Amino acid sequence: MRILTTVLSAVFGVFFLASTAFAATPLVDAAWVKANLGKPGIVFVDLQGPSGFPRAHLPGAVSTDYRSWRVRGPNGTPQMMPPAAYLEKLVGALGIDNKTHVVLTPIGQTPGDMAVATRIYWTFKALGHKDVSILDGGLINYAVRLNNPLARGKFTPEPKVYKASPQAGFAATKEDVLKAIKAKITLVDARTPDEYTGKRAGRGDRPGRIPGSILLPHSSLFDMNTGKLYGTEKLKQLFKQAGVPLSGDEILYCHTGHRASLSWFVASELLGNKKARLYDASIIEWAKDKNLPMIMPK
Repeated sequence: MRILTTVLSAVFGVFFLASTAFAATPLVDAAWVKANLGKPGIVFVDLQGPSGFPRAHLPGAVSTDYRSWRVRGPNGTPQMMPPAAYLEKLVGALGIDNKTHVVLTPIGQTPGDMAVATRIYWTFKALGHKDVSILDGGLINYAVRLNNPLARGKFTPEPKVYKASPQAGFAATKEDVLKAIKAKITLVDARTPDEYTGKRAGRGDRPGRIPGSILLPHSSLFDMNTGKLYGTEKLKQLFKQAGVPLSGDEILYCHTGHRASLSWFVASELLGNKKARLYDASIIEWAKDKNLPMIMPK
């Protein structure tokens, strides 16, 4: 009997670990969050910033400021992914180590809210972190629509040691984009139609778009009625309607890699195109360099 109990315990332990690993899907819903609050090995990261966090957050969550996740690059381009050493300190200070399942919790009201989560998610993946998820619908859906309780006050996590393992294949450079233009690799513009045509200049030095790029606004992938991303079939339909392939090499851009991170998340993590990359510097870098080609309004 004792042997049987030992075997069953071992099997149950393996099953539990497998279940935990399986649970680290790109999106988790409110029910999953409610069932996993307070469990060891999971850290819920609140993305409201230092002003909103004390008023309401998931019980046990830690707070981070989105502005800390993007810095000025070596060539002066703003809002770039920071160096690995910087991010190791930032992540470790949140009580996260390499084995932690990180669950990012955006506000959930707009596509821009979701893009805060997808940009940080992309950063974690580029660092080589395995288990990262986003709360679909964010805090608005969790607390307001579903009436789940939130906590108040401040919380300081116990720092941990975090070691990055930077991964290739997540970020694209302007050199990669130039090669993509020549090779006719798919380029996706995640901005608005007016920014795409150049009718609205946006934040770039030159209005317009990168030659050969396809318009697929990041906001079109987000359901404003629910505060969630659309389901897989709807997302596939939107990609096909825009003329964006569901597989193959692909580079997505916007102004600073914020909005396009949402489009990258959909392409790579929800639709399975692991050849999708985010052009971190995006138009803010591209339009500044007059030697780089742009299609501009006449």
